[in-house]
Amino acid sequence: MKGIRFDQVHSYVCKCDKGSPVLEQTSFKVRFLTASEQANLRDDMYEVAGVGTKRTEKLKTGSSTQKALELGLKGWENFKFDNGEEIPFSLDNFSCIPPNERDEISNYIRGVEEGAV
Repeated sequence: MKGIRFDQVHSYVCKCDKGSPVLEQTSFKVRFLTASEQANLRDDMYEVAGVGTKRTEKLKTGSSTQKALELGLKGWENFKFDNGEEIPFSLDNFSCIPPNERDEISNYIRGVEEGAV
């Protein structure tokens, strides 16, 4: 096992782009979460309220994905619309990332195997 540099930004290319020529690939600039950030994110994923018949349980994977992106996605290169227009990096433009790739990037940032929560 080797240690990770959670404080350093590095490039991540989504699986859908791996077969494309390098100059056409979108490169997401990410960092891994710290142990504390990951613990807080996991704690926030599951919510229990009430007791007995009024007990409710929620698994909040959507907000976990968004929070992981907010913490770990630091930029991107070569991210464009179909017409070739560059997409500026901003929190609002996270919605421009296709849903499957948002999940993939979030899982990578969180160090989660695909399909696991």
